[in-house]
Amino acid sequence: MLFIAAFVVLVAVFLSLTVYNNAFQTFLVKKYLNHLSKELNTTISVENVQVSFFNNLKINQLYVEDLQNDTLFYANEIEAKIGVFSLGNNKIDIKSITLKEPFLNLHHHQDSVRNNLFFIVDYFSTNEPKGTTALKWEVKFNDVDITKGKFIYHNNRVEPVGYGVDYQHVEITYLSTKLKEINFIPNGVATEIYNMSFYEKSGFQLDDLTTNFAISDKGIYAEKMLLKTPNSVINGDVAFATDSFADLSEFITNVDIESHFDSSKVSFRDICFFTKELDCLNKYVMLDGDVRGRIDKLKGRNLSITTDDGTYFSGNTDISGIPKTEEIFIYLDIKSLITSKNRLEQIPLYPF
Repeated sequence: MLFIAAFVVLVAVFLSLTVYNNAFQTFLVKKYLNHLSKELNTTISVENVQVSFFNNLKINQLYVEDLQNDTLFYANEIEAKIGVFSLGNNKIDIKSITLKEPFLNLHHHQDSVRNNLFFIVDYFSTNEPKGTTALKWEVKFNDVDITKGKFIYHNNRVEPVGYGVDYQHVEITYLSTKLKEINFIPNGVATEIYNMSFYEKSGFQLDDLTTNFAISDKGIYAEKMLLKTPNSVINGDVAFATDSFADLSEFITNVDIESHFDSSKVSFRDICFFTKELDCLNKYVMLDGDVRGRIDKLKGRNLSITTDDGTYFSGNTDISGIPKTEEIFIYLDIKSLITSKNRLEQIPLYPF
């Protein structure tokens, strides 16, 4: 997103050229991108650029290669409405930006600790004339619309896990969403998400996500969340606290959960995409209450749980020992329990 902002800033320099036709605007931008491509030893191109009314911008077929001659970024169409653009104050406020069929292709190669985007980030952060001070741009996004997006990230220094969502090897397609009030926080981003949907190569499918969202190396936070998949409908607040992004790969032991659920249907078929220990558990529960702690030391408070076979439980529970079968311990503080001998016998025990 920051790269797109940088490109919008670049094109906004030509807003004063609206007295000329679109062909001349495109010629100027292509001439600069040809120069920039030589500076970066890569290829950056556009099909055409249109600037109108001093604040409306349209870019068709923006293409950027990485240093391995592979696609780094592509967008079929980018439209932007610029609220504030100030060269003197190095400030740009983008009212709205629409990305149609964007594709971001990030990689960490085996022989490098940096991803394939770093050479562009490094160029703009360090390529300043001697004796000058690097310019710092203040960029603000208000509304962002994404349609039919694709995102790939592969850390080739880490072997694929071969099961579920692999945070080191992510492939997301058919990404569509609207984002509002985007704020860049240390090592992450915070925003309001509306109607996000996508498909991940693991098979995980998100049909709808609307929430106040933040992600950084300190965790993933979703407040006032409505999440729908083909199997689950979740209402409430969920936080996955971490010390680093790497903790997500050790979800059971390294991620602290703090969550509240309201009348939520939670399917284990969805949870199993994030932890292989629940593989093949084709069950769901209706859930109200609070859940906190790590998966290996989980606490439930003020719970109201109805399983798919009709068993009802209300009360508190502590579960520890997962994923070690011989160490699993379950403590129940039962306020109400409605079940039968047959239903209890059908409860699957770990390992499932």
